[in-house]
Amino acid sequence: MTGFSSTERYGDSTRAVKAVDGEALGGQPVTPVPTPASAFHLSPEEGSEPHVYGRYSNPGWDRLESALAHLEEAPAALVFGSGMAAITVALRVALKPGSVLVIPSDGYYQVRRYARESLVPLGITVREATAAQLYDAAESADVVLGQYLRGQLLVMLLLAVFYSVGLALFGLDLAMPIGIFTGLAMFVPYVGFGIGLVLAIFAGLLQFTATVGIGQTVIMVAVVYGGGQLLEGFFLTPRLVGERIGLHPLAVIFALLAFGQLFGFVGVLVALPLSAVLLVAVRRVKSGYLASRLYQG
Repeated sequence: MTGFSSTERYGDSTRAVKAVDGEALGGQPVTPVPTPASAFHLSPEEGSEPHVYGRYSNPGWDRLESALAHLEEAPAALVFGSGMAAITVALRVALKPGSVLVIPSDGYYQVRRYARESLVPLGITVREATAAQLYDAAESADVVLGQYLRGQLLVMLLLAVFYSVGLALFGLDLAMPIGIFTGLAMFVPYVGFGIGLVLAIFAGLLQFTATVGIGQTVIMVAVVYGGGQLLEGFFLTPRLVGERIGLHPLAVIFALLAFGQLFGFVGVLVALPLSAVLLVAVRRVKSGYLASRLYQG
């Protein structure tokens, strides 16, 4: 690409982009960029010719995209003729028949019109809500997810203390590093526990086999890691995480089992945050129903 310099700055953060042939000289007038022609459909035969001004090829448009990609240090850039064009392309790519789209009822009129006239016929359900309602829903979800993260962090710290103290009581020399790792790695279900269990077994075999035998390692792992699983599954997570996000302890256990059965390992990992967001949605639907004319008669 020629005719672009990323070193010229004017003011605090403005950079000049000259997406035409020839080098841009600092302090010199910049030749106007050729205005891209309006996008319109061409036949495949016409569009196959190089640099035919239209939808399929446009030298000014190509240079502008190359300049913007260079400016952002990106492999490529995509330029639309308007913001509405970018919105429509994004919606058509992201949404499939059966999808549900929620848009602000007090937002840009053309977006609402495009959704009703072009997306609904494709089998996409369009619902409208005020910007304030959407903001409140997002804020509620953010609060719940924040409570989940804080509760999960507290569970990890308590488990790190539990495993470290438990292994130390059995006389394991590497009790603290293995216990801390196991507790902090519990953020990833099964994986953190499994790796910590393997480390404890190897460390115990190396330390105790020559002196007191393998039995010491077996008892240590069974007591400490079995107790840790019971403590985490039936007390810490339901109380410190579930109650923070508004889920009953039994609902926490059910969510973990259900998501794990449906989506495997990934399901267990996202079970509680997704359940928290779904809980926010259910609460808002319930409050809307209670305030509706249908309920109040």
